[in-house]
Amino acid sequence: MSCYMVERSHIVYLIRAAVAGNIAQDRRFNWLRSKGGPGEPCTWAELRQYDEPADLAAVATMLWKANLASVNARYPDAVSGGMVPGFVDDDSAGYVVAPVYFRGPDLDHVDPVQVLKSAACYEYQANEVAEWEESEAHHFILALQNAAIAALPGYGAAVWGSPELPKEGTYERPMRYERITATDPERKLKLKAQRAQMEADAKAGKVLCITDIMSNNGM
Repeated sequence: MSCYMVERSHIVYLIRAAVAGNIAQDRRFNWLRSKGGPGEPCTWAELRQYDEPADLAAVATMLWKANLASVNARYPDAVSGGMVPGFVDDDSAGYVVAPVYFRGPDLDHVDPVQVLKSAACYEYQANEVAEWEESEAHHFILALQNAAIAALPGYGAAVWGSPELPKEGTYERPMRYERITATDPERKLKLKAQRAQMEADAKAGKVLCITDIMSNNGM
């Protein structure tokens, strides 16, 4: 099915990843809870790695119930009939994540790529409701995805903006030339001018695109 209930362990992983040492700055994870109405300020939420298990469990339950609402929107007959698709291992408890699942050692490091994949999987299962874009669950996942991207190897050292492009006429960016077709009525004149340009570029020490040369010379 295209929408199902994810496992409880999936939800727990998302929460633990959000406060992991390499994802959360200063072990704090923030997300937009509500944009607020006209004239009202936005409200934000925060999780910390050292928060009580009950605090982590409350956010986990919010995510799981958002998943259930999505499944209900997609398959209302299945849910009302007690046939919830997916990993139904806690339906009797109303999809509430207990604090016990957040006891134990915290995660100092998680794989950012795995976090992104797990977040994408959850989002696919939870976005069937009409109000998904404005929901707290969506804002949480969006913040988690952004944090995971920032934790990718090399991201911090990358240029903020546009990096300097390779100069034209180098091995990274060889000189390119117009493709002159065999049916072009001005083919001879264009080839003559192009060969002169190629010779000038070669004398200047520029790297030429060999495929352009071969194509225009029938090779």
